[in-house]
Amino acid sequence: MSNWVFQGNPKKSPVLDHLLDGETEVSWCVARHLGDLSLHDNAVLWVSGDRAGVYAIGHVAGPPEEDVASEERLEPADRGKPGHVCPLRWTEIRVNHPILKADLLAAGGFEEARIIRQPMAGNPLKLTDDEWQLIERLR
Repeated sequence: MSNWVFQGNPKKSPVLDHLLDGETEVSWCVARHLGDLSLHDNAVLWVSGDRAGVYAIGHVAGPPEEDVASEERLEPADRGKPGHVCPLRWTEIRVNHPILKADLLAAGGFEEARIIRQPMAGNPLKLTDDEWQLIERLR
């Protein structure tokens, strides 16, 4: 089983609104690792910005498939672009109590996480088992 970070930028899509509405079944745009994502792999949603961190925890709910970017995208140029999406199921929504980037870094062992070193890389980013265990400990 693998561990993945799927990043959402609230400046580009209403990611926090969906979480606040309690949406647990989502399709997330993915650009890489299409052949590596497996059913039931661990997944976290990382929301970028001033309070960056883990805002939802769950798992991969199916294989990536071809689709187009949502019409909800905040930037018109992003709407309707062809690509791939991966179904995800959030089992824990943490909007009111996110695991913040600052807390992960303060705990030690998250400094080399790809989401820290390459925050602009395409979705998803792989987490090591140690990085996943740190998130689990801070839950």
